[in-house]
Amino acid sequence: MSHPSAVPGPQPVQIPERAHAVGPGWRQVLDRLHGQVHAIAPGYHLVGLTEKLGGCVSRWRTRVATSVR
Repeated sequence: MSHPSAVPGPQPVQIPERAHAVGPGWRQVLDRLHGQVHAIAPGYHLVGLTEKLGGCVSRWRTRVATSVR
């Protein structure tokens, strides 16, 4: 019997893979945001990307490295 956590889920995506979810006017801003977030957290993954009332909302998760003494 396999463990439930061993079941493959959706692959994490980053901003470039979901940029089509919002209007083309957001592309340059999203490219810049991706570059900045990727520089400090290369393993981040996008949770949501939507456009609403002319604004763009991005939600993402990352693990922050902590030092252990």
